[in-house]
Amino acid sequence: MIQFLITYPKEKIEPALRARLNQVTTPIYCPLRQLRAIALTEYDRWLIRQADSFLITSQFALTVYLKNLRRLNATAGLLVLSQKMATRLKAAGMTNVTVSLAENQRSLVSILQASTNRIVALSGNLKAGSRSLPKSVQRVKVYENTWNEAAQESARQLLVAKQINRILVTSPSSYRRLKKIEFQLPTNFVAPTYYTLGAQTAQLIRRDHRPVKEPDQATNVLAQMILKMCWDEAGIVRS
Repeated sequence: MIQFLITYPKEKIEPALRARLNQVTTPIYCPLRQLRAIALTEYDRWLIRQADSFLITSQFALTVYLKNLRRLNATAGLLVLSQKMATRLKAAGMTNVTVSLAENQRSLVSILQASTNRIVALSGNLKAGSRSLPKSVQRVKVYENTWNEAAQESARQLLVAKQINRILVTSPSSYRRLKKIEFQLPTNFVAPTYYTLGAQTAQLIRRDHRPVKEPDQATNVLAQMILKMCWDEAGIVRS
């Protein structure tokens, strides 16, 4: 049986999208990451307390903010990448929220450059996308995206005896980790097509001369790519 590989947590995907996947395949959910909040230095705490605005570009950073950091500075505005993130903030009582026009950091550069506020980016330990931020934006690492040999072996075992033809890759780090598994299990990947959430991961895959697709629109990218996988599998052409 040919299957899809989804490198994104099953519980984070809307039920309607999971149902759509189940109509065309038995998806394998295998997030290639381990996320955990990290302790802040006193300087980090000072930066957070004096910030006028926070830039939050990942759902896990948002979770860390709501759980651990909001109490340090509850008045700062929030800049986020998606309506889904804004909805979580508003449900928590936050009203000073600005949503990017596109679900990538580059779309926020003009806003950040024009701002006179003290902006602090709450980010992870990996630097994907951080080079696009203006130098005026301070960066505080609030979580780690880690991976080790045990996690790699667990993911490999999950994919043993599977046949995979379509893969949703959600970040550059996930792609690099996936390549190691593909090297170990070359016959399990049936000339796969890769689907990404943005240009940075797509460019990385293209450099390896592999077929890759990315979103046509800059918003609601996860749903776009899951539906694109399903349409491609069914042979449906969408304009």
